[in-house]
This record gives sequence, C-alpha cells and structure tokens, in this order.
Amino acid sequence: MKKEVWAQSIRGNRLLRKRDWFGDVLGVCQVTSLHLVFCILFAAQFQEDGRSSNGIPMLCLALVSVPLCAIYCLSRENDLTLVGTGLSAVENRNLVLFAFKTLGWEVRSNTPFAVIAGANNKWWSNHGQTATALITDNKVYLNLIHGGTSKGRLPFYFGSNQRKLNRAIAAIESGKTLLVYQP
Repeated sequence: MKKEVWAQSIRGNRLLRKRDWFGDVLGVCQVTSLHLVFCILFAAQFQEDGRSSNGIPMLCLALVSVPLCAIYCLSRENDLTLVGTGLSAVENRNLVLFAFKTLGWEVRSNTPFAVIAGANNKWWSNHGQTATALITDNKVYLNLIHGGTSKGRLPFYFGSNQRKLNRAIAAIESGKTLLVYQP
C-alpha cells in the first residue's frame, strides 16, 4: 500500500482499494436470482393456501429488500474500524503482527504504516477474508473484507466478517495488555 492511499484512507475513514465491479455486480445478481426462486416458492405456497392477495405485497417487499441489502453491504464494506491503543506507531505495528499471528492469519504485506493479512476460511481455502490494518500513533484502523472468485462473490458473508473483525480487535486488546504490562 502506498503512503498516499494510506493517508487518504485514514482521512476518509474508508479503505481505498480497487473495486472488482464485475464480481460485485455478479454477486448481487446471484443473490437476487436465488432470492427470486425462494420468493416464487413462497408465492406458490400462498396461492395453494388461497391467500394469494396477501402474498403479493410480501413478495414485492422481499424482492426489493435483498438486493437493497446487498448494495448497502457493498457500500459499507470498506469502512475502517478504529481501535485506540495509546501506543506509538512502531508498537502498534508489532501489536498488529502479534494479533494476526495469534489468530493464525498469514501476513501478506508488512510495511511501517500498513499490515495486510489473509484470514483463511476453513471451508473454502484461498477464498477467505483479507484483513488490513492501517497503523498510526495511538490508533490502528482495521478493515476486513471477504474475497471472491472469477464467478463473483456474495455481497455479505453472513456475519463472518464481523466475527473475524471482533476477534482481531480482541487479539489487539489482549496483545496491548501483554505489551503494556511486560516487565
């Protein structure tokens, strides 16, 4: 990561990265088409029960809500999470490296101002999340985003990103405690 990208990301509180528009659009289409199948089955069930007039508004709401949720998730996935540490940039970098190592994540890039690691998925190898830590004095900015393939990617990962982000924050907090109270 270049220093200019690092500075702009921190200033805007959003990780600047090249978007995979094809993967994003394809992922939204996949989620929408799968959701459409479920909505059709849902509407057919209402028709069988003789409640077809009640099912149409629900069907329309469902058809609109999932694509909107997917677009919202895509728009928020680059947001940075601030972790206050009260440590110098060098100590923060060591702290992040310790946290990523503790979590078993593979460090892919390590510069004085940014650390990028791969948080592998236990079910699909090489299709896990990418954790990015932007390092400053007193603060670490974290972002966790899931990767995709040439066949697209889901716009949301069913809470996995948030769980791994919370684990990274907890590892940083516990590492900070160890670092501060070290004799």
